[in-house]
Amino acid sequence: MKRMTTVMTLCTMVVEKYENHYPSSISTINQNSTPEEMIKETDKLFHAALKTRQAKLNEEGKDIQLDYEISVGDFFTRKKVLNFFPVHYNFITGPETNSTDRGTFYLCNLNYPAWMDEARNYTFGDAESRSTVYGISSSCDNHPFIPIIRATTIQDATLRLYMGIRKLNTPENAPQNLLTVDVQTDRTGISLEPNKNHQYYLMFTIEDLVDLAVVDAEMKAEMKEQGIITRSSSDKADLVLSSNRLILR
Repeated sequence: MKRMTTVMTLCTMVVEKYENHYPSSISTINQNSTPEEMIKETDKLFHAALKTRQAKLNEEGKDIQLDYEISVGDFFTRKKVLNFFPVHYNFITGPETNSTDRGTFYLCNLNYPAWMDEARNYTFGDAESRSTVYGISSSCDNHPFIPIIRATTIQDATLRLYMGIRKLNTPENAPQNLLTVDVQTDRTGISLEPNKNHQYYLMFTIEDLVDLAVVDAEMKAEMKEQGIITRSSSDKADLVLSSNRLILR
């Protein structure tokens, strides 16, 4: 008997750039690279990009100091949610997609951070132009089951990640900022099928990480000025990624 459920697994992955709807992995990373090697090679480009951005901020007269000690391995994800997801189900049709009663569906709601510490690869293209991209990645261990009995498309749902930056060995109660990342969803919606694990990859470029590092630095400067030690998330996204960054494997 087949399960009357479906599963969504969402992994974040860092690539050098994303152009013409295709990701490009860092040239010094390959299928034999360990997670430690991937972080080291990614950090080389990340730190160079941070210095380039710092120079631009200085030219613009902005009093923001970026942290060159940040590593790609210091980025973590705390929660991944689908907003505006149908909250009512039945055992015939699954999620009631026509209902206006929508809520938040947690794809990942950990009590501990999911760090960028996994080596992953993604293969795309047809047989004649197949290519594989490699990169450092993170994923949640919590993969919720969605009650469903037939193929269903969820319209208007939006993906949101709650992320942060801090050293792995930093105490859990240390001050930290919550960074909000929104992913635009395709007009075709999110398609779900029963008895299937839908594995999605969310591609972050080096420049995306720099953008988050700048926001984090701005928050710290503002918090220091106001004399506060932490900031909660806001409804406004700190970074918005286009729908083509979310890839179904």
